[in-house]
Amino acid sequence: MKPLSLLQVIALAASCFALAQPARAQFDANLVFTPVAPCRIADTRAVGGIMAANVARAFDVTAVSNYSFQGGEASNCNIGAAGSFAALATNITVINPNASGSLKAYAFGAAVPATANTMSYAAGEVRTVFTIVKLDQTASANEMSVISSASAHLTIDVVGYFTQAATVAAPSLQCQETAETSVTIAPGASDDAFAPVCAAGFVQTSTNCRNSSFFVPFAWIAGGACSARNGTASAVTIRATRTCCRIQ
Repeated sequence: MKPLSLLQVIALAASCFALAQPARAQFDANLVFTPVAPCRIADTRAVGGIMAANVARAFDVTAVSNYSFQGGEASNCNIGAAGSFAALATNITVINPNASGSLKAYAFGAAVPATANTMSYAAGEVRTVFTIVKLDQTASANEMSVISSASAHLTIDVVGYFTQAATVAAPSLQCQETAETSVTIAPGASDDAFAPVCAAGFVQTSTNCRNSSFFVPFAWIAGGACSARNGTASAVTIRATRTCCRIQ
């Protein structure tokens, strides 16, 4: 089986990626996928030797500057400087197993998955499977474990990783009303009340006009100005304020 391309990795990750919740944090939502050029982070033929049947082997994935200590490239594979991340997108290859069987990849320190297999293989086969592996989120040096039911060699090639999306606080709206400007209008007269301007950093969102008589309608309400004509036989007081808001 050919290793998946980066486009195939992204498509597969978008359609079927689901992670269980790890012990210390919520890593099953709001994940960001970062693709990298395929790079080998482990090869048991170079370091560690053939995997024994039904014996888990741990691998260091994150915060690594050089993967040659576990048979990988003598570089950080463009993931070693990414810090701790939630999951690894990888092509795992089993090489010449001594019997037919299956292989499982899972978070270091977690229980071996009871049923789900990362891949199945036949004796003597060389088979590659793309998988997304949840990583351990504790302070352990290793983040990933692999166990095979048959003795076999193994390579692990990273093609991307998933990180938690940055949390951005939702903006809040702060509003306040200005002080009031009052103007008394004599019978038969017209006048305007101009509300104080908004404080620095605030923007006017409304003009508020009030008067002391239901029989005196406002002729103009805009831009902090309240205009009215007093058609009654008594003096009338009109009042103007502004509502001012800002985003925090």
